Amino acid sequence: MQGTHCVSGTAVGLCIGTADETVFGRIAKLSSQPRKGLTTLQKEILRFIVIIVSLVVFFVTLVCILWFVAC
Repeated sequence: MQGTHCVSGTAVGLCIGTADETVFGRIAKLSSQPRKGLTTLQKEILRFIVIIVSLVVFFVTLVCILWFVAC
């Protein structure tokens, strides 16, 4: 995993994967691919915006109707 905390001694290493077959390679591959669809956070933000805009449109319409009726 890109280094060690050992400062002295001897050891034998075994390479079991290189490039895209390693954990870092798989993460790099996943992060470089284009995303499909919206993330969960983006879905929640979109839902919140739709609710707020709907409320604003409703109240503006209500105020306009009441204003026209009062005149």
